[in-house]
Amino acid sequence: FQMRFSANKEWPLQNLGRFRLSVASDAGAFTKEQERLSALKIENPWLRLAAGYRSLGKDDHALTMFVKAIRLAGTEQAKTAAAQEVAAFDDVFEQLLEKFPEDESLRVGQAKYVAAQYIAESQFQPAIEVLSEALAIIPDDIDLLNQRAGSYMKLAQWQSAGADYARVIELEADENRKRVAGRARAECSLRMGMS
Repeated sequence: FQMRFSANKEWPLQNLGRFRLSVASDAGAFTKEQERLSALKIENPWLRLAAGYRSLGKDDHALTMFVKAIRLAGTEQAKTAAAQEVAAFDDVFEQLLEKFPEDESLRVGQAKYVAAQYIAESQFQPAIEVLSEALAIIPDDIDLLNQRAGSYMKLAQWQSAGADYARVIELEADENRKRVAGRARAECSLRMGMS
């Protein structure tokens, strides 16, 4: 099988290169490969090891490493970031919540992951609900406020989006991100005046 880039006689033997085509009889092979590749993107070594164990089907070892990653996270923000990575593994994450039932940062990390999934699927109302629950726990989380404001904008709920962006402007220390939120808030105000 060969694909040609061009049939132009002045450029003979130009093709698109070589490709590897894999075929598997295992219907779950693609899912396993996706899990393996996503594990390679994780920066935290304990989380990466846990994801590797998870992709091999060793959930007990994965849970042990996830627990270690949470325990070694120095700050609530680091725990939330770790929890956001772990939330991709639903069944293991539920077991992790059983180990740390009072840890709100795990719930917030889970909310960030779930909300991002909803937003990627253009399901903005469920994203707003998840983000609002998380903001009830940590009302000053700039990422959560930004995600919810963006979701409100997608649903043309300009007043709610404007209020969230106003809060982001109030909390944000980075001047560039503050300016971006200011522009978004101005757009909300403009659209409210037009409706």
